[in-house]
Amino acid sequence: MTTAQLATVVLGTSGAAADAVIAAARNGAHVELSSDAREEVARVGPMWTRWHSQMLAQSDTPVYGISTASPRHSGARDGSPVKPTTLPR
Repeated sequence: MTTAQLATVVLGTSGAAADAVIAAARNGAHVELSSDAREEVARVGPMWTRWHSQMLAQSDTPVYGISTASPRHSGARDGSPVKPTTLPR
């Protein structure tokens, strides 16, 4: 399959062929999700996001946007959230 044949790569729920990945990654082919893939993302997305955020927040490694202002990672002695102006640069 040539790049011209892959002007648009449609990703579904069953994965992607190597030539489709190469067309998108190296040759700039446009990528779209199939309707089945969009439905699956809509179904599991909120559950995954909540679970993943909780796992990151419980981690010992700070993650920007999840734990940077968390008392657990702030370094504040009293456990209060850190203000953005006091974050290390």
